[in-house]
Amino acid sequence: MGDFLVNEAPRFIVLILWAGMQAFFFFYFCWIYDSRTEYFYLKRILGKGLCVARGGAANLNFNMMLILLPVCRNLISFLRGSNTGVRRVARRLLDKNITFHKTVAWAIVMWTAVHAGSHFSNYERITAVYDEVPGMRCIPIRAQPISGPGVSPILAIWTTYAGITGHILVLILFLMVTSSIEIIRRSYYEVFWYTHHLFILFYIGAIVHGMEGLIKGQTNTDIHNPRRCYRTYLNSSDFCLLNHGNDPDCNLDIPTFENRGAQTWRWVVAPLTLYLIERIIRFARAQQKVVITKVVQHPSKTIE
Repeated sequence: MGDFLVNEAPRFIVLILWAGMQAFFFFYFCWIYDSRTEYFYLKRILGKGLCVARGGAANLNFNMMLILLPVCRNLISFLRGSNTGVRRVARRLLDKNITFHKTVAWAIVMWTAVHAGSHFSNYERITAVYDEVPGMRCIPIRAQPISGPGVSPILAIWTTYAGITGHILVLILFLMVTSSIEIIRRSYYEVFWYTHHLFILFYIGAIVHGMEGLIKGQTNTDIHNPRRCYRTYLNSSDFCLLNHGNDPDCNLDIPTFENRGAQTWRWVVAPLTLYLIERIIRFARAQQKVVITKVVQHPSKTIE
């Protein structure tokens, strides 16, 4: 039991910390979009789907930041080097780099399902808001550019860059994951190798995915507090032409919204830079001349 704790406890501690960080990111970003005033109208339209989608997106970014690090072989070798002062326990953890890479990959699959599923629900809500809450018909136009009476959710998805890139990203992830299954990887290694390099397109797509800015926050909460004013606009017969509320305590301007900007690039720029350096080092070493001095064939056609 003692040897097991010495050998395996650090691995479980790392996994617990990793899972704990994901729980923190999910609930923190969910809280931001669920409670902050600037997202009040957006939450009124999308409900809990907004915070779930944003929490899932945060964990996608977090795991995309991590997944490249375990496959930086030169970095791993440098950290394991005796001159770095890395202890034996840490070296054992570094030897599990591919296992951690696979674990993070499955987490990306899970959070992709959460994020995509939430946004399918969100598109459904956006297109339904015209029939359910007539007084908020112009809120989606200002908060989201894809609403309209009688619009199909499927059509709405395919009229946005986020919807198009999202479907492409899911397809790329599906190809990468399925080709990584052991039986395919061992039998058709070339398929695995080429599809795995689709990660370049995956990262580009993920960075572009949020640049359209469908998630918008209200910019004039100082003069239009939605928590106080939204009932005025819900009860308005023509919100689109309304300049001021009918409530004497809410004689304020119509809410305005602004794109909060893409966030994925902030998470992945550092690991992508490290991986680029890794590839440059590999390329440089591949140019070195290697002289084969001896070849030994062992039983079972094993070559040394």
